[in-house]
Amino acid sequence: MADLSRVESMQYPAGHLAHLTENQQAQLNAFEKLAQEQGYYTPATDTAEASHDDETMLRFLRARRFVPQEAFKQFKDTEDWRKDQNIDDLFEIIEVEEYEQTRQLVPAPFFCAHAAPAPAP
Repeated sequence: MADLSRVESMQYPAGHLAHLTENQQAQLNAFEKLAQEQGYYTPATDTAEASHDDETMLRFLRARRFVPQEAFKQFKDTEDWRKDQNIDDLFEIIEVEEYEQTRQLVPAPFFCAHAAPAPAP
């Protein structure tokens, strides 16, 4: 009979929400705590959502093999870049028609994985 024990891998859905091992959940908790201590993350309360959802945080953890300190460095660099470039403000003020025209100029996918914290052109 075949061995049906769980095989640890990074294949979907392993490492995703609701499919975390105990160790991965502990690393997510440690990452969120580190980000909170450094002022980059606010956990959910009874009246407000978390500043970043668990899926977003898990993207950084998976990218850094569930090492919270390495994931935090990438997360911090990304958040600093977003602040420096006023990304959140841009989404509030950009005209929909202008946004659609801009999308035609940028090949998909716009956000590519690479070493720099900014999106690749």
